Amino acid sequence: MRRLVIFSVALCSFLPAMAWAQPLFPQCPPTGENTGCHFLITVGRGGKATIEEDTNPPNNGPYDGVEDTLVGIVNNSGCPLGSLPLSSPTDIFGFDGDGPCDVTPSAGNCSSDPSGYGGPGVFFDNISADGTSGTVTFKPPLANGQSTWFGLEEALTVGDFQVGVPICSGSKSIPTLSEWVMILLASMMFLTGVLTLCRRQARAN
Repeated sequence: MRRLVIFSVALCSFLPAMAWAQPLFPQCPPTGENTGCHFLITVGRGGKATIEEDTNPPNNGPYDGVEDTLVGIVNNSGCPLGSLPLSSPTDIFGFDGDGPCDVTPSAGNCSSDPSGYGGPGVFFDNISADGTSGTVTFKPPLANGQSTWFGLEEALTVGDFQVGVPICSGSKSIPTLSEWVMILLASMMFLTGVLTLCRRQARAN
């Protein structure tokens, strides 16, 4: 019985360690108190972006244990991703010197963005005066099927920040489904007009 109790205690101690060792979103490196991303943004076809959250400890809270959030991004849009606008009611871009590149342990492999919040190839532009909006820029553009990561200020929930329209490399917006439909309809109308004209010319001859 004593051996069974000891085994049970050891197992109970081991299981939380197992849960902590397996981040839901490994696109982010171990940073501070996190072992992976707290949030994952996935940019899909047509520019549709989704935000998912890892609700398991230790990734369900700030990586610095106070107020900063680790975010991963995956590009499944079909084009090289040049930039991604983000906005929030709070100052997610109010960087204050404790980014993923500055905490212990540091994420490492950071960009040269002076904020210390940019992962590989990630820079920040067009930040509003109050820090509630800005643009995450990828230099070079994030290739389709690839991922990277960055940090945001404050302890956030899924509803605390919004993703704007992703921009493909070359400053071209990713077409939405309705835009693809319009392009298809316009192409069909053009082809119909060409065929009609050809038939009229054939009859005239």
